[in-house]
Amino acid sequence: MTSTVTFENGTKVGDTKLTDAPKEPALLTSSSDATAIKIEGSKMKPHGKDSHLVIYLEDLHMTWVDSTDDQPALEALRDMIVAKEWYSQEKKAMRKLVNTNFITCFDSISEQTEFMSLRTLAKFFVVGVNAYDAETSRGIFTQLFELASQEWPSGVSATIPKLSKAIMQLYTTCFEHLKPTPIKVHYTFNHRECFKMITAICKIESSYLKSEVNMMKLFYHEAMRQYADKILMKHDL
Repeated sequence: MTSTVTFENGTKVGDTKLTDAPKEPALLTSSSDATAIKIEGSKMKPHGKDSHLVIYLEDLHMTWVDSTDDQPALEALRDMIVAKEWYSQEKKAMRKLVNTNFITCFDSISEQTEFMSLRTLAKFFVVGVNAYDAETSRGIFTQLFELASQEWPSGVSATIPKLSKAIMQLYTTCFEHLKPTPIKVHYTFNHRECFKMITAICKIESSYLKSEVNMMKLFYHEAMRQYADKILMKHDL
């Protein structure tokens, strides 16, 4: 399970991975600030007297399910939350978590969610968040484009509202009409495709965006890449 660590004082550690290794660098495998967490005897805790460690676990519903329909990773997480400790095979001793909490997210409508262990979910305070409406989504898209369009020609920058609206309409159409089936199980369109399109468009060098026509061609290319390449049946086009 990968995670992001943030301290109350604003210090951000980045992506981390929980391991059984007692050494500090092994705990923060992709961070340049491995000293943010320290080991004192059998205790693992953040530096600072009043610091508190928050571990973010992404996509809890996508945890691997074994052949017996168990989820070992979730059960291990549940045991860690309950006991606040685990056994280190290298040190032959218990490791205790101090001033540490877990937060996570999961998709409540995903098919994988039904396999989630209720024993694990019971250890979290569950907060529901409604999906973005069209107006909110267009506002987010527009803000992202405006951040990247500072070097775009003025004629191209003027297309941002239309571009955001077009991306939202494309997503809405695919989401409403292209539903997953046993043959088309990969028809799971969501806001991820929208942000992939926006990211790709924002990466284009401004020298290639000479007119609105160039932006239209780029939009068409990214729409085909993110949506059309996934479509199996001609009648779905």
